[in-house]
Amino acid sequence: MAEAKGTKSNSGSRSSGGNGGVRVPQETSLKTGVVLSDERVDFLREQAFCVLRVKTDKWNRFIGAEENQKIILDFLDHIWTNRLLLFTGPGGTLHAGDAQTSPPWKTKLLCVLKKGVKRIDRQKFRHQLRLGEVPGYPMEHLPVVISEILVCVLSNGLNHEDWPGVVSDDIHRHLERLRSKVVTLRGHAEGRTLLPLPLCVERAQSQDILLSPTGWPLDRGLLYSIETLIVQWSGQIWDVLKKDSGMLLLQGDHPGPSVELHFWTTQKENLQGIRSQVCR
Repeated sequence: MAEAKGTKSNSGSRSSGGNGGVRVPQETSLKTGVVLSDERVDFLREQAFCVLRVKTDKWNRFIGAEENQKIILDFLDHIWTNRLLLFTGPGGTLHAGDAQTSPPWKTKLLCVLKKGVKRIDRQKFRHQLRLGEVPGYPMEHLPVVISEILVCVLSNGLNHEDWPGVVSDDIHRHLERLRSKVVTLRGHAEGRTLLPLPLCVERAQSQDILLSPTGWPLDRGLLYSIETLIVQWSGQIWDVLKKDSGMLLLQGDHPGPSVELHFWTTQKENLQGIRSQVCR
């Protein structure tokens, strides 16, 4: 890196702090023509058109901003960032961010990652980039990905013929726990209680379940899942039932009547939601 020299500088091209502050020269403004002629930038433009449905005029306005040019070229040519985010805002405008950026809107993200390299080559860039889409509401999307993709892939024995049975069962249990935690976390984020249902129970057909003379399932895996389900649901329901509107008073707050009414309205909706889930 070039050293910052503060002995001689044009006015307006340096910044100084307080007493004894270090003066840093500003970077030379980027040339839009150089960026537009870069095939790597053209590739990113094609992906933004395909994934984010960006219009041509929105892209031109986006790439014409020096700040956005710098973010893209820093990602492509420098080693201090390995992730680039592209996302749309109000009115279809395109925005860019790096690893430290959190989009202010609930919108789909185009995530571009470096694949084992620090700088993206101008010729081999297609093999050095990894692309991914992140939905605007990942807490709703993630349980579907786990149940419809990961579990389906791992439940097919042809995909892990060389694995020991113990390993396959252990991975499946971990996936079940992950899915259960994601569903529960989604409920917390939405301010309600969601009761996760194990996949083996959710997908089981009543005509396919073999019962003992006493009425219990003969499938031990299914029986274990039902027992785990009852324990987990009992804990979640008890957490809701033990809530008390007087907890705010114990914390030293002074809530008014509207807070009390809001608490019982929320509690009623939550309990009705639990009842509908249990009875379905």
